[in-house]
Order: sequence, then C-alpha cells, then structure tokens
Amino acid sequence: MKKNILILSLVLIFLPFLSNAQGKYNKQSKEMFNQIESAKIAFFTSEIGFTTEEAAPFWALYNKYSDEIRNAHKDRDDEMKKLVKMTKVKTSDLELKMQIQELVNAEKRESIIKEVYIPEFYKILPTEKVAKIFTTENMFRMKMIDMWRHQNHKGKMNND
Repeated sequence: MKKNILILSLVLIFLPFLSNAQGKYNKQSKEMFNQIESAKIAFFTSEIGFTTEEAAPFWALYNKYSDEIRNAHKDRDDEMKKLVKMTKVKTSDLELKMQIQELVNAEKRESIIKEVYIPEFYKILPTEKVAKIFTTENMFRMKMIDMWRHQNHKGKMNND
C-alpha cells in the first residue's frame, strides 16, 4: 500500500512535466530534473530502508557516484552521436575504428566508476542494501519510462 501511494504521488508530481519532456532544455527542464531527483530520494529511501546512521553518508557518496555516472553516460552518448554522424558520411576505416574505440572507452569508464564506488558503498551499507542500490535504480528508471510512455500515449490520444 505504501509503495502504491508513493508511485501515485510520483505520477501526480510528474504528469505536468512529462508532456514537456521532449522540448528544449530550459528553466522548466531544470525544475523537472530537481523534482525527479527529489522523487528518486524518496523512492530509494522507501525501497532500501536506510537507517539514520546510513542515510547521510550514503547520500553524500551516492550523489558523487551519480554525478560521475551521469557524466560518463553523457560522454558515451556524445561518442555514439559522433559515430552515427560518421556513418552517414564517407569516413575512412581508420577514423571509424578510432571512433569505435572512443565509444568502447566511454563505456568502460562507466564500469570503472562502479568498480571504484561499490567498495565504498560496502563501507556504509550491508551487502543486501548495496545490491538494492542497483535494483532500485532500475525500478525507478522503469517507473519514469512507464510514466513518460503513459503521458505520451495520452497526449497522442487527445490530439487525434
């Protein structure tokens, strides 16, 4: 019941913003990002069940981890965009190989970040809660995607 209320709250908070999710980045996008982060904190806290002793050190570490992962994702996405552009124009095999390697290196950076942070999480949390970090991230991401799809589908239905 508690999870259903949390999910419903997330839906109600984000419905007005999800319709704008495909627009250009602006002040509203930043506000939406901040609200998603707040909802993520509430969701993680509910799902993982931090003690008062665990919460503060976890969030300090997780925020650093999350920033690094977000930057690595952006770098990977940038490398993929470069590769896509290169495949649409005449590009030498050597240039394509170099760009493929850049993409692979960007993907490796994400794994390296996780390898660095996981032992740090173990210093703060028991193993089960460390595992829940990753499962909860995935659940939260899937809930956000489902909400976006629902809102996007609803918008298309209203425009028809």
